[in-house]
Amino acid sequence: MKYSSQPGILYDTVLACSRAAGKDNWEKTPLPEYAREKEGIPDLLDALRKLEIPSAAAPFFREYGGGPSPAEVYLLSRPFLSELIPGAENLTSRLRDPGEQIKLRNCLTDALFGTTGTETAEKENCLPDGVTAGEAERIDRSCLSSEQRYQTLLCLARFSEAALAFCRVLERAEPLAVSLHGLYRKEIGDLCAAMESGRYDALYRETAGFEPGHVRAYSVTLLAAESVRLIGTGEVLLCGPVHPDVLLERFEEDHIDVGRFFDDMGSEPRRKILESLDRNGDGTASELSRETGLPVTTVLRHLETLSNDLLIMETRRSGLKIYYGLNRRFLERAAKKTSSYLSAFGKEAGR
Repeated sequence: MKYSSQPGILYDTVLACSRAAGKDNWEKTPLPEYAREKEGIPDLLDALRKLEIPSAAAPFFREYGGGPSPAEVYLLSRPFLSELIPGAENLTSRLRDPGEQIKLRNCLTDALFGTTGTETAEKENCLPDGVTAGEAERIDRSCLSSEQRYQTLLCLARFSEAALAFCRVLERAEPLAVSLHGLYRKEIGDLCAAMESGRYDALYRETAGFEPGHVRAYSVTLLAAESVRLIGTGEVLLCGPVHPDVLLERFEEDHIDVGRFFDDMGSEPRRKILESLDRNGDGTASELSRETGLPVTTVLRHLETLSNDLLIMETRRSGLKIYYGLNRRFLERAAKKTSSYLSAFGKEAGR
């Protein structure tokens, strides 16, 4: 069983602060039954709920239009996230850099105004502090309350100070989130042990067929592990309901192996299977056997390899039938990495 803290405790802290800033968000997402009964969890959540967030830092943690808060978006987009465990102190030093402040500001204004692409790129050259006339006008026209408008204007006008206030909130919240994270980690450990023994019925049925010892508890978040994904043959990815796609993407990035990719593409039976899935869409082993002319036993063996190498994934089940499909996102990224690998040889040859 393997654990990862990505996005980890710092993300959990930001999520808790976002809920504290929204207040009513805590009630919108009720805790799982076990969490309400676990000693210590309700008290920690209550302490986080009562967390005081200064006016200048509040806009970072507010959810706009039901999406994640700007602080969550910022953390999930930063390549140095893995360095920020436990992280608040490290993040404080990072956000003294004007370049990082601009990125955080962009996350806030994107959330406020729904801007992307060109508009975001244009803001890259703006100084972190100050409010433009256009921003003030759009804030005035927004559906924010008068208090929220004031907080947003204050945050933008003195952005450098607001970014440090943002960090100070995380420093106060982090010890609570660390304790909460520990309680959830123990709970997920118990859950995984139950899955491996077949005692956890709901998740066991959803992931029937995995081999004991091949459960990957990849992340634990504040609201417990409710998302279950198969990764490869017989392996299970457990993560919280907030960011399963982000975790899966990072997991795939860590497992792009150029050598294995070449092996898979160099195997004629595997190429036939991939081409059939590309041409016809999802299929079972029997359907792929008919399409490729390969024996079912051969197809099953190669499906296991392709699944373990993440080139394909299980898409659905119908009775005893298991359907497989291309993992297109992973294939594209693996192809890009392989292309870069080959280009390096070309550069060497040109010297």
